[in-house]
Amino acid sequence: LQPTPPFLTKVVQLHETFNVRFGVMLVGPTGGGKSAAAAALRRARTDLREAGHPDPAHQVTHLWAVNPKSVKMGELYGEYNQLTNEWQDGIASSLIRAAVADASPHHHWVLFDGPVDAIWVENMNTVLDDNCMLCLPNGERIKLDAVRMRMLFEVSDLAVASPATVSRCGMVYVPSEDLGWRPFVQSWLDGLPSAHAVGRESDPLAARADGEPPASRTPSRSVSRCMSYARSATMTPMPTIDAEPYSDELEEFVMSLFERFVDPLLEHVRKHCRSAVLSCDINLVTSCARLFEAHTHPRNGLPLPKDNDPLEDHTRVALQYIFAYCAVWGIGGNVDAQSLEAFDAFARQLFDGTANFPAGAGTVFDFRLDPSRNYAFSSWQDLVPAFVYRPQAPYFSILVHTVDTVRVSVALEACLSVSRPALLSGASGVGKSAIVLDLLERLARGGGALGGGGG
Repeated sequence: LQPTPPFLTKVVQLHETFNVRFGVMLVGPTGGGKSAAAAALRRARTDLREAGHPDPAHQVTHLWAVNPKSVKMGELYGEYNQLTNEWQDGIASSLIRAAVADASPHHHWVLFDGPVDAIWVENMNTVLDDNCMLCLPNGERIKLDAVRMRMLFEVSDLAVASPATVSRCGMVYVPSEDLGWRPFVQSWLDGLPSAHAVGRESDPLAARADGEPPASRTPSRSVSRCMSYARSATMTPMPTIDAEPYSDELEEFVMSLFERFVDPLLEHVRKHCRSAVLSCDINLVTSCARLFEAHTHPRNGLPLPKDNDPLEDHTRVALQYIFAYCAVWGIGGNVDAQSLEAFDAFARQLFDGTANFPAGAGTVFDFRLDPSRNYAFSSWQDLVPAFVYRPQAPYFSILVHTVDTVRVSVALEACLSVSRPALLSGASGVGKSAIVLDLLERLARGGGALGGGGG
């Protein structure tokens, strides 16, 4: 995390609001730093207690996260089995029950990370008022500890929240423009050597586990799995591998590329292009950074200078082309078909002199990185394999590769190589499933996306 003044202000505001309200809502768009602010405050309180701070308000703090809109009401608060009339605890009730049963002085935050609406949050009104009481459908009442527990909600807006719920909570607004994309890129650059050292990030569910909470009764199997995920979402820092850092000159050069090109691209996409899927700026910049991480991995054969090693001219040129490719796909990969021409013209003009796209037919999406030419651009057509018909192959397993299938496969493999989730959007029947299955088969055989093509 980068300790920028706006971010620290939000952490302090969250701390002060927790001191006076039992329920707090972090309101703001995706990418504004809501989760990071809660994680920073939780970690600070825990570190202060472990350091022996005299203030008893600073205690080891656990955070239990659940998405209330990902499950049904009965799975959230509990319900009777219609066949056996047996009561089964829900996810939220199990987490709250476990936190209440904890006899230690540790503090517990129950985080509801999802939209707030009257469908599920009305049952929380008795929790958020002075009673601090969770009333379950079976008539049971769970009294929450107003000193050791807090309810935290992360929402993008309160458009469908009722006044009864809003009036019971403290509000901390976290606008995305306060944080911006630069702190993320700086943190990503700081961790790039470690990411390249492991090649693939650790499993977050295994790495972020925060211990078993005491429970007074055994929940159902499905609830147990959800509780396991909630325990893993305690936002503890991901473990890093000690790796030799890259040179300051390299980091400054990569940061200069982001500073020079990201804002103009974002502005053009927002003003002159339409997106196929709704996105925020930090999402686009994150995609660009992760693609850059994948294509500059040491396994691709591009040597990056360490410590005080100089940044060679040929490496500088290669990085410029890699960045241009990643910026085009990371920031412009979400524009719809009608906006391709406008984005193509702008990208060519913007990167002219830095990473020159070949002239002629085709857009900037029709060219790939060619490691054999120091990562200069070449046509995707060179990678399209010749179709070989196999009579014994099932009809629905036959895939005739085209430029589109090849470039989407390479982009998808790059995302998978850095554990970055990928979303393929498009109409039914365009080949999304076929591309994914073909790539998975190639990866299972130890191959890649048609020999790579992206570095």
